[in-house]
Amino acid sequence: MRNDNDFRRRIHRVSGGMMLGALAAGALATLSLNSAGAANASCASLSGLDIGSGCHTTDFGDFALGIGNVSNVTASGGFNTAIAFGNGAFASSTGRLNVAIAGGTAAGARADGTLNTAVAIGNRGNNVHYGPNDYTYARATGSLNSAYALGNANTVIVNSGNKNPLNGPGFSTGVAVGNGNAASANGGSVKLSIAAGSRRQSHNGVNTGSYHP
Repeated sequence: MRNDNDFRRRIHRVSGGMMLGALAAGALATLSLNSAGAANASCASLSGLDIGSGCHTTDFGDFALGIGNVSNVTASGGFNTAIAFGNGAFASSTGRLNVAIAGGTAAGARADGTLNTAVAIGNRGNNVHYGPNDYTYARATGSLNSAYALGNANTVIVNSGNKNPLNGPGFSTGVAVGNGNAASANGGSVKLSIAAGSRRQSHNGVNTGSYHP
């Protein structure tokens, strides 16, 4: 399994930010009226105000939302969004203006840096690189990168550019579609990696047969 001990789009126009704020406030209000549920059932957090167990934010504009018996949902650094739904799902968005969304049993998404997007939607299954009973996972690190793991036991790792885009943005994308695939995009900026089908691997290309997280 992956070792992720280092755990912990772009900004919308003003109207988009207002809509997000309204949705966040609504979620917080709803959860505050139903806060007697089980631990880590559903939770929300906005700009450092936590409601329920399992969601946490630190700075102004950060928003975290967990639906169901999630594991951990964290947004930290300012104007980050983290959303998780599904039993044991987790999401972490750290830095500035990142989005991490995870949905499915034990699914995980992590976005770290600036203006990154990580989306993981799927349940456990047999991954070509990590083996059986692996979880769906997406991670985008650096700046202006995207990682999409769509399907059971898919993994996508994108690490491109500097976390400060002024020092060199990434502009890289990784996608895994199907089941049990692994895709990686790194080693510079403007990379594309797509693993599609069943138990395929890709590194900086389309179904290249290699994977380098």
